[in-house]
Amino acid sequence: MITETELAANIHAGLYAEGNTLALRLHSGNGLLFLTLPTFNVDDLPVTPTQLLTVSNARVVFDHVRERTAIFGFGDALPHLRLEVVIRFVYDSPVVRFRYRLMSDEPVRLTKPDGAETLSYFSLDFARVNDYGYPITAKEMRFAEFNALFHSFMLHEVPMTKSDFEAERSVVGPFLIVGSEGGYSGLVAYEHGSQSNDPFLSYDLHPNGTADTLRAVKGNYYHGQIMELGVPFETVWLQVALMEGSEDTLAKEYRHYVLRHQSPNTESRKPYIFYNTWNYQERVFNQQKRPYLADMNEGRMLAEIDAAHEMGIEVFVIDTGWYDKTGDWRVSSARFPNGLTPITEKLKEYGMKLGLWFNPIVAAQTSEMYLSHTDCVMTTDGKPGDPHAVWETEASYSMSLVSRYWEAFVDELIRCHHELGVTYFKWDAIGQYGGDADNAFHGTADNSPKERRDCYAFLLGTYMTKVVDKLCAACPDAIVDFDITEGGRTVGLQFLSAGKYFLINNGPYNWDYNMPLPADGNVNLFFYPGAARTWI
Repeated sequence: MITETELAANIHAGLYAEGNTLALRLHSGNGLLFLTLPTFNVDDLPVTPTQLLTVSNARVVFDHVRERTAIFGFGDALPHLRLEVVIRFVYDSPVVRFRYRLMSDEPVRLTKPDGAETLSYFSLDFARVNDYGYPITAKEMRFAEFNALFHSFMLHEVPMTKSDFEAERSVVGPFLIVGSEGGYSGLVAYEHGSQSNDPFLSYDLHPNGTADTLRAVKGNYYHGQIMELGVPFETVWLQVALMEGSEDTLAKEYRHYVLRHQSPNTESRKPYIFYNTWNYQERVFNQQKRPYLADMNEGRMLAEIDAAHEMGIEVFVIDTGWYDKTGDWRVSSARFPNGLTPITEKLKEYGMKLGLWFNPIVAAQTSEMYLSHTDCVMTTDGKPGDPHAVWETEASYSMSLVSRYWEAFVDELIRCHHELGVTYFKWDAIGQYGGDADNAFHGTADNSPKERRDCYAFLLGTYMTKVVDKLCAACPDAIVDFDITEGGRTVGLQFLSAGKYFLINNGPYNWDYNMPLPADGNVNLFFYPGAARTWI
């Protein structure tokens, strides 16, 4: 059996066994955090790894990030099952990312006894950070809470007390932060977009000072999901950190990690200054009462590029309407008879980059993309929705990214990069909840429509990041920016591992303050001068 010393050599994150408990151990001076390994339900039986089999040598993933994989067995009774724990680390950082990959040499099913998910990702023992029973400080930090009155995703830090543990509360996170009297600060987190009013994962607090466990709530898998040779079950990435110093010191180290070491897509970490044509398009529609695309043409774009250059803009983004139809994403010959060549030449002259607007989950009803992926259309109760107009362009169907369509979409982005020179991809209008199809990657006819919808919502962020990672592997200078201006979008640490977020905060709507709708139909409070602007 691999010893703790062998595993911990040249790495500050070691896996070891303590009695019957397998744990992830972080070395930081004399401090320790203990994380037990996961429990799954396979063919209606709870299973937990029992034996560490092998550990790989460290390999470079990108830049200074290394990766090691530890493989665990489940005992003689389950010789076909194995668990890989993939650990990514940087030698000078206290932050470690890890995830699980459950594999089987023969077909088995992930199951939900009585319809409930039983997957537990780990148990964190707060009490063992020091010898004082309860940590000196413990805090839940939420990252994905949408506040309609501010019309923005907000950060919430909620201190936890001994009474919270004694009441066995559940908290969503994704961060739990702990500090000890011994001068140590630590955190655990998961890379997903749960919100307190709509959790996909949560932490259960227990009276003895533990968060036991980070557990699946909904959508993490579907009942009867098959694992077999070559088809593993992969979890979301998890994070853990421990270091000497205050919470502020840990926060500084964590931000540095996210900026430099979480993602190989380094262009998304550079502080470019962007300009977007949407502001003018919205003004044309609301003030001049003309179509959004009325001035979407070569002459207007060239004039705006000149103005953007004078402002020092580095990335010029053409918003919706540059394309002929969604899905195929080819330049509109009606609005741009010369294509985008005059625009890209002007941008090159000024040393600016080209950005374009995309909606990843629509395809026009006459597009090649739709016609070759009709099986990937989102459905409700098994029926596809009606096509809908997309910003004054051809009516489009809603498409499921959690299906084979995701690879066709990323191929389309790669083509646009090579043919049009676009390096900045603005993604818009991606709601977290989609269809309930039984022929995609989020469930079968044996699962209820609700279970399939929940699984789609859980997996959406995973497939969004898969698209971005494949795009950036082919086009290293690409940036994907996800618009989280509206609520109901999958916001959390997950997409930050591949791209970045942005807000164009137009402010709240009339109904957010129970105000009557204005006569002109524009419900955006910030559109009108006067008192509404000073309320927020």
